[in-house]
Amino acid sequence: MNEKIKYSMCWEDPKLVTNGLNIKTSDNVLSIASGGENIFAILLKEPNELIALDNNTYQIYLVKLKAIAIKYLEYDEFYCFLGFEKCENRISIFKKLVPYLDKQEIKFWNKNIDLIKKGIINCGKLENYLYYFRKCVLRFVLSKKNIKFYLDLNDIKKQKEFFQKKWNSFTWKILFKIFFSKTLMKLLGRDKKYFVHNKIKNISKHYYLRSKQGITKIPTKTNYFMHMILTGSIPKCFKDHPYLDLKNYKKLKKLVHKIKYFKGTVNDFLTSNSINISKYNLSDIFEKDSQKNYENTLLLISKKSDKGMRICYWNNMVKRSKYSKFIKLKRLNLFSEELFKKDRIFFYSDFFVEEKP
Repeated sequence: MNEKIKYSMCWEDPKLVTNGLNIKTSDNVLSIASGGENIFAILLKEPNELIALDNNTYQIYLVKLKAIAIKYLEYDEFYCFLGFEKCENRISIFKKLVPYLDKQEIKFWNKNIDLIKKGIINCGKLENYLYYFRKCVLRFVLSKKNIKFYLDLNDIKKQKEFFQKKWNSFTWKILFKIFFSKTLMKLLGRDKKYFVHNKIKNISKHYYLRSKQGITKIPTKTNYFMHMILTGSIPKCFKDHPYLDLKNYKKLKKLVHKIKYFKGTVNDFLTSNSINISKYNLSDIFEKDSQKNYENTLLLISKKSDKGMRICYWNNMVKRSKYSKFIKLKRLNLFSEELFKKDRIFFYSDFFVEEKP
């Protein structure tokens, strides 16, 4: 199992990022790189500067490979190369991209060539976990026909009916409880550091309730995350996807060269760069942080920022929402809550947008 790439796609809703931050062409934006989808979503807003930051070198390698593939491949070839459909010639496609990679990136991908063969959209630790979810849980609960039926639904009421009649069986509840237990998640799903500050006792119950919310209350027809979870792929030309929407793909071809990359933490960047960042997408980076480190990062951001600066971030299993009054940020509570209600990915327990007054 690949342990170096944790996420081969970004599992935060780009609509919350772009709407929450209200990105303008004058903005300098810093965003966690992760799998790259939110980097591309932000880039479509054409900010003045965009820094893709990650403390994991291999996540940066992944985003750079996606960016280069967008720039130099035609849409159908790109779709096939990433792994959204079967493809016999991914290695030959990869060889087309090699001239645009640096030596360390080429060395990494050559050493992990099986990830290229498999398709890089499924090369992360979390995506591998979801593969086993489909293989060991979902196949005993829903047929492929029923999965397709559910994904084609265009009515929330029908989604609820489907969940109760076809999905929410005794088998589903038992297998879910086992598969999303703390033990299996630490072993197969997420970095163990994400569990250090967790205070949720029954993790499987927590995710069961979150999943029920996602399955029954979020429109599935426009939810590419649900497609990825249930099938391991996303249909071609998926409307409003950062790069699978053909219109976005064509626009990104002209923009991806503008992305700047930084390996390190947010604190590392702010203490070594003088650029004035006006918008921050921080993903769920505070999951692994102590309360003290969480506050230190927010304090540094607020000190380094001008009036009107915005940040957004998610809470998952670790509650990070209260901080010292010395941190000069204002939480946009109602705005954050309204956005969170529309979040298409249901892993998270909260979403915050904050601004420097």
